Amino acid sequence: MGFDIYGLAPSSDAGKYFRNNVWWWRPMRGLIILTCGDFLTVEEVRELGFNNGYGYSAEKAAAIARRLAEVAADDELLASYEKQIKEMLPESYESFWSKDNVLEFVQFLRNCGGFEVS
Repeated sequence: MGFDIYGLAPSSDAGKYFRNNVWWWRPMRGLIILTCGDFLTVEEVRELGFNNGYGYSAEKAAAIARRLAEVAADDELLASYEKQIKEMLPESYESFWSKDNVLEFVQFLRNCGGFEVS
């Protein structure tokens, strides 16, 4: 099972499609919740856990991209979030985390024009 993230109005190939299987998406979702919970609604947070086509605006995508990029730019801060996320998830998720995955998602978000989780 995976999470297919489709750009709603992509400005480049990087914004057309992003995919994580469930093992990689749950830690990413955790990072989004921890870093973006101040501007995402309860519904938006909940829907990140389902692949039913829920849509996020271009503004929300850009805001998530900015926040994740800020975190990824600071290795110490990113490591602290990684630790928190690994404490939240079962041990079986331990090896499903990388800065490269976060940066790839940031690139997608910057070019997607809004997205839906399918």
